[in-house]
Amino acid sequence: MKKIFVLLFILSSTFCGAQTRWYNPKTEGAILHGQAMQDEARSNYYHRLPDTVKNSVRDAVWNLSRNTAGVSIKFNTNSKQIVVKYVVSEGHSMQHMPTTGKSGLDLYATNNNGTREWCAARHSFGDTITYSYAPLYYNGSDFKYELDLPPYNTVTYLKIGVDEGSNFKFVNPSAELPIITYGTSITQGACASRPGMIWTSIIRRELETPLINLGFSGNGLLESGILNVIKSTPAKLIILDCLPNVYRYDNPKIIELTINAVKEIREAQPNVPIILTDHLGYPHSTMVRALANRAELSNKANLEAYKELLDMGYLNLYHLTYDDIAMPNDGTVEGIHPSDYGMRAYADAYISLIREVLNMSKGELSTQQAVTQQRDSYNWLERHAEILSTIKQTPPKTVVIGNSIMHQWGGVKSNNYPCMTGLDSWNKENNGDAVVNMGAGWDKIENVLWRVQHGILDGYNADKIIVAIGVNNLNNSDTPNEISEGIRTLIQAIKYRQPKAELKICGIFPMRSAEKTVKDINKLIKKVAKEERVTFEDPGKLLLTNKNKIDITLFKGDGLHLNESGYNRIAKEFFK
Repeated sequence: MKKIFVLLFILSSTFCGAQTRWYNPKTEGAILHGQAMQDEARSNYYHRLPDTVKNSVRDAVWNLSRNTAGVSIKFNTNSKQIVVKYVVSEGHSMQHMPTTGKSGLDLYATNNNGTREWCAARHSFGDTITYSYAPLYYNGSDFKYELDLPPYNTVTYLKIGVDEGSNFKFVNPSAELPIITYGTSITQGACASRPGMIWTSIIRRELETPLINLGFSGNGLLESGILNVIKSTPAKLIILDCLPNVYRYDNPKIIELTINAVKEIREAQPNVPIILTDHLGYPHSTMVRALANRAELSNKANLEAYKELLDMGYLNLYHLTYDDIAMPNDGTVEGIHPSDYGMRAYADAYISLIREVLNMSKGELSTQQAVTQQRDSYNWLERHAEILSTIKQTPPKTVVIGNSIMHQWGGVKSNNYPCMTGLDSWNKENNGDAVVNMGAGWDKIENVLWRVQHGILDGYNADKIIVAIGVNNLNNSDTPNEISEGIRTLIQAIKYRQPKAELKICGIFPMRSAEKTVKDINKLIKKVAKEERVTFEDPGKLLLTNKNKIDITLFKGDGLHLNESGYNRIAKEFFK
């Protein structure tokens, strides 16, 4: 064992002794993730709320809003070491919360196939706090990193160091709408052992969705100042989890505050789903019944408010109950604030409901599990951000979704992947109509599912959606059943978000040496389309000779991507 520690020390010392290049997100102009009202000025770059809010909330709330709960920094790098040095303005620890939980960082890495890993650190706490991650695994592609900031401290300065000569780029937030959580100390992060174990962080990470943490220790009181922040921040889902603070009031007051909060939010965001969350209870209350009674009374008020709102005609309203949360008996640090064990249980209860509310299903097959991807030659998340920006500016009437075969055809040009092969046929068939090409290079079914679940079909009503996906799954050795069932899940996700659009599923286009395999899989896809009551077309059959082999004059040299003649051949059938 001693030899292992010596080896780790040598490795760490070697990497940390390398030349380091430093990046300050503030001076580099990076935009932080997880801040509300992001476009408004802040006297401190790291504050959760802008300065305009200061006079509309109590001092206690404002002071807590300076803590960076839920705020993170994203960046891409291939460095074998990452060092973070930062300064905070408050004490490092609490009596019931470790230093790493109150004032520490957390780093997660995601590889090019969407697999996420936690990164362990060596850390030292002084006037300047240092977190060192080394040696880090590197397989030839930049990893995507997310750095969670301290939930119970105020960052005043921070810089990130990587190996000199390595790639490094800050990643700004996309236009995807966030989940907003308004709550108490439990939402802010007490008492997780590190920032990544807060229930909101777990949700953000596992659902890969933007999330804004409006947790204020002892001050989650459904007040107008914070409700105004929520009203000013368009969201995909809003969680009101204030009962562990609001329970101090009598039941009529709790009901009044809850109903008023929902009414105020719905005035500004009429269709946003809202979750009303019960008091998680006091898990040890079998031994202290007075505590149980207080929690039970507040939960009765929450249920009554929920029922009254439904009677008033409010839709898209959900209730996360005490039984849903099912906090383990030993899931807290001191009876109310969850430990990591309790945070995991809390997050799991939310994730189950959120997946249902937002139709973010997760099947057993890999093709049914939404996931990101990334390639050195192609920044996939930038492509996703480009699409979200495009549809925000010009809501499309026709949407084309697919992989590189679609992306290379025409439509919106991308600086990220500029080659357009079939632009003439694209323009001819669409004739200036509002058509957005959402193709993305290297996409598999599960990557398209991720993009559908993360905003590409939200906020507008399309007339027609055309999907051509699956060939990269075939190249990935997914089985015919995995491919066809993945497409079924994708169809259901699209129909949920665009129920009025005509949906057309295209068969996989043929490719060299796999013509028979593609034909057999397309039979299954056609069957799935029929069962899901959507249109199936197979324009790829026009790319075959009378011997059922690809016509090489219609393809580029790889026998997969189409040339201009190939796009011309299928255009009319594809867009009809």
